Amino acid sequence: MYSATPEGTIGSLIGIFSVPLTGALSDRWGRRRVYRIGSVFLLLYSFPAWWMLTLGNHALAIAVIAVGIGFGVNVMLGPQCAMLPEMFGNRHRYLGVAMARARSRWCSPADSRACSSPT
Repeated sequence: MYSATPEGTIGSLIGIFSVPLTGALSDRWGRRRVYRIGSVFLLLYSFPAWWMLTLGNHALAIAVIAVGIGFGVNVMLGPQCAMLPEMFGNRHRYLGVAMARARSRWCSPADSRACSSPT
C-alpha cells in the first residue's frame, strides 16, 4: 500500500494548473510540440536535479521531485490526454488507449518500487 509523500502531493498540486494549461497550449501549438517541450524539459532537468538530490538536503529533494512531477511529467500529460484518443479511430479508441497505457507501464521505473516492496 502506498502512502502520500510530500513531493508527490506538491507535484500533484502543481499539476492542477500545469495539465489544463498545457492541454490548452496543445490545442493552439499542436500536441507533439507541447509533448516534446515536456520531454526536453525532463531531459535537461534531470542533470541538475540529480546533482541537487545528491546534496542530501531533504527540503531540496522534495522541491526537485515536486518540480519534476509538477512540470515535467504533467506537461506531457496535458497533451497526452487528447493525443492518445486521436491516434485511434472511433471503433477502437477505448481499446487502443487502454493498451497503449498498459504497455507503457511495463517500461516504467516506478513499477520497480511496487514489485520490490513486500506486501
